[in-house]
Amino acid sequence: MQVCRWPVVAYVIDDGSTDRTPTIIREYADRHPEKIKDHSSKKNVGLVHNLHRVYAQPLNKYIALLDGDDEWTDPDKIQKQVDLLESHDHYVGCFHNVKIINREPINVPNEVKARYATYHDLHHYPDEYGPEHAIHRVIIATSSLMFRTAVVTADFFDTRQHHLSFTWQLLLRLVRSGHLKYMDMLSADYSNHKGGITKQTKKIEFNQRIIHALKTLLRDSFYSAYSNAILDAIQKEYEYLFYLVSYRELPWYRRGLITIAYYGFFAKASLAQRRPARLLHALSIKKSIKQ
Repeated sequence: MQVCRWPVVAYVIDDGSTDRTPTIIREYADRHPEKIKDHSSKKNVGLVHNLHRVYAQPLNKYIALLDGDDEWTDPDKIQKQVDLLESHDHYVGCFHNVKIINREPINVPNEVKARYATYHDLHHYPDEYGPEHAIHRVIIATSSLMFRTAVVTADFFDTRQHHLSFTWQLLLRLVRSGHLKYMDMLSADYSNHKGGITKQTKKIEFNQRIIHALKTLLRDSFYSAYSNAILDAIQKEYEYLFYLVSYRELPWYRRGLITIAYYGFFAKASLAQRRPARLLHALSIKKSIKQ
């Protein structure tokens, strides 16, 4: 339960559930029409399509998102974020740290789990989050984000990009209008499970989608100014793709030899401050974009 000094409206979206969820939402919306708005879909159309439809409605000054399996753990979370944005007009939004709750067993040592128990542990958030952070996929937990409704336009969400991470799309859009401010507080829980798009999609396929999206940014009128950061991000994604392909499609002995040779080369090149492979990748990327 959030404690706020002004009326809050909850826009609830159910994406075609076959259980009693839609009925329960309607009951609450009928009981509290001024506080709860039911925007559920009878068919499963995906989060981006649903939000595109909801954001076409008249909304309040600020927007905060919460996935159905996540939780806001600080009752003053929304109030704190609104207070910050009210006193800092130059920020397009703000976000905070989030605790990671593993809902399913994962094959990771306990010391590693403890080291990466929050989103900040994973991403080391800057004080101000801008375009280069979004390009490099420094992901912010959806449940931690609050942003100004004024930046939401009719084409804010590209429904053609539904196969990408929604949060990444959102961040790439938001930073066009300004920076996001990091708030050093742990105010939500993220439920880590296999249901998200990044978990359901095969890693190689998802990685290729990211590379394609990054290449597309090079043609964008806003992001073209960040071409060096984009090329660097593409290089890193190619390295990870090579890692995935090497390990999944080759015999075990070739996996080891190629991986050692590949990463050994990049380590040596980095120490010598020479990045010939990076240059070749950048040139090949630029060539493929023109085609």
